[in-house]
Amino acid sequence: MIKCEKCGDRGYVLTSQGTISVCDCQKDIVYNKLYDFVGIDPQMVDIDVDEENYNIETLNGKNLTFQKSLQYVFWNWKEENNLNLYIQGPTGTGKTLWANNLLQKVVQRAEKENMKIKNTAYIIDNNILLQKWKDGWKDRDLKNEVNNILNREILIIDEFLKLDDNKKDKGLNSYDVSFLNEILTQRLKGNKITVLISNESVEQVIVNIYDKQGRIASRLRNYEIFKFKEGKKFKDYRAKEKKITADNVDLDKLMKGE
Repeated sequence: MIKCEKCGDRGYVLTSQGTISVCDCQKDIVYNKLYDFVGIDPQMVDIDVDEENYNIETLNGKNLTFQKSLQYVFWNWKEENNLNLYIQGPTGTGKTLWANNLLQKVVQRAEKENMKIKNTAYIIDNNILLQKWKDGWKDRDLKNEVNNILNREILIIDEFLKLDDNKKDKGLNSYDVSFLNEILTQRLKGNKITVLISNESVEQVIVNIYDKQGRIASRLRNYEIFKFKEGKKFKDYRAKEKKITADNVDLDKLMKGE
């Protein structure tokens, strides 16, 4: 049974100019493999984003559209600028959708420019990350896999420090905190882009974890805040000044190369 009506499952089509071109069905196969490699949910990148439904606020109260905020992170990655970003907002405000769309842009550029996709980006759930690392102590191959993920140019940790409601002791233990602190520390030193996504404000996340030494809190002071709002304002958490920030950069000029 033929699945692709466009090429008849041959994998290529004849264009109107008389040249042979790769069929979209083959391109989809390639992209799905790349999406899987960086942790993208294909259903997330197929959603048409209504710009008017997104209100993303930066530290100094500047509002960004969905696409402008993506462009800001993508531009920093393209220019090899270190960037640490904390995405906060209630459930259903598009945070994970935003992350998947960002990685789609990264994958498309990597494929277009024949970049090594293994070095580019990855999105992972906080609890899965912790569990994989623990298993990695027993399994050398798995430990190498986790290290490869952690060393990507862009790392997105979704549900950052979200507590497991099924656990009797809902606080993270000192080992978990030490591991996450090590991730954030190494990535700060490595000039990489790290994006943390949470339903909670930075202050609330810090309160929820067992970190008497304040290690996580000290790392998060290097993070810019993007607030995904839904008719609710969140308390500001001030970050250190950066040479390039979403509040002082003219994204229109940057994207035009001016």
